[in-house]
Amino acid sequence: MDEERGLVWSFVGFDHAGKDKTITCNDWSVHPVNTPYEPFSFQICELFKIRDGKILQIEALVTPVPYGMPTGWDGKASTKE
Repeated sequence: MDEERGLVWSFVGFDHAGKDKTITCNDWSVHPVNTPYEPFSFQICELFKIRDGKILQIEALVTPVPYGMPTGWDGKASTKE
C-alpha cells in the first residue's frame, strides 16, 4: 500500500473446484454456471487507485494457471538447492 499515491496492490490465487453446475440468486432463481465442469485456477494481480476513501480505478492482470498452483507468496523458503 502506498498511502501518498493512494495505491493498493494485491496478488491472489482463485481456485475453482468446478463442482457447481448452477447458482442460486437472492431471488431464489437458479441459473446455470458458465464455467468448465472441472477444476481451474487463476492468479490475479490488481492495482487499486483510492481517492477520498473510495476506489477510483482498478487495473487487473488475470492469468490461468494449473489448478491449486501456489502463488509463491506463502512466506516459506524455497526447498530447491
